[in-house]
Amino acid sequence: MIWSIPVTVTRKVVKNLCESALATWRDLVQAALEHLGGTSNLDALYQLLEGTDKAKKNQHWKAKIRQTLQIGKVFAPIDRGIWSLQPLDQNDSFLKGVI
Repeated sequence: MIWSIPVTVTRKVVKNLCESALATWRDLVQAALEHLGGTSNLDALYQLLEGTDKAKKNQHWKAKIRQTLQIGKVFAPIDRGIWSLQPLDQNDSFLKGVI
């Protein structure tokens, strides 16, 4: 076919992270904290993330949320059981190589 050419179409799609197989625990926890105003206790995070596909597939999902908070550079402990999003700027090592 002489008049056929390959075309790549790029489109913007809105996906629900709770149902996405590509979402990481960090993605989910960060989105939950953002939804909760940037700071939250563990119970509120558990309640919000309980119905996600990742939580349904992992019987230790609460421990996974705690682990994600502890190792994620974007999360900061405020008090026992209370976590906040860490404000990041372009000088932060987490973003080096990303921007």
